[in-house]
Order: sequence, then C-alpha cells, then structure tokens
Amino acid sequence: ITDQNVIEAARAAGITRTLYERDESSKCLLPCTPLACVKILESLQIYDENLPVGNRMLCKTVTVINRSEVLGRPLGAMLANDGASVYSVDIDNLYVQSRGEMLRQR
Repeated sequence: ITDQNVIEAARAAGITRTLYERDESSKCLLPCTPLACVKILESLQIYDENLPVGNRMLCKTVTVINRSEVLGRPLGAMLANDGASVYSVDIDNLYVQSRGEMLRQR
C-alpha cells in the first residue's frame, strides 16, 4: 500500500483534509474534527511557529472537555504531542495527557 492509495481511499470515503505532514518522512491520517481544531489554533497563532515541530504548544495548558473517541481523545493526544499540558475532563474524572512514548524516544 502506498501513500497515494491511502489518499485515494480517504478521498473516496469523503475524508479530504486528514493527511497531516510534519515533514516528508512522517505522514499519517488524523481525524478531521480534531485536525480542524488544531488548524483553528494555528490560524489564531496559538501555535508558536518559531519553535520546532512537536514543541509548538510548549508551555501552554489546555483543557479538553469530554473524552470522546471522535474528538476529545484525539485532540488531547495531538495537543500533547505538540508539547501542551492537556487536562482531559469528563463526567467521571480528570486525566492529564502528556507527550506519547514514541515522540519522547526521538
């Protein structure tokens, strides 16, 4: 399976803007609604473009209300992987999300 096959399959499924590239070596499909939230934050210049990719939300604290599989969890993970301290809140409890293991190993 090539990147082009994945892109074509995503487009056929109606997913047109979920390919997110940090650089040429890392491409992945991301859920479109959390990605749209990230893009809004970028357009509001909440992301610090002067910092390297992966640290552009460094020293920022974010609270995500609701940990749904569609929006809350993916958005929290995306923001945490960009360096933010993320507090994920739902009706039962509070979690603190931090950068993923794979990103820390780099």
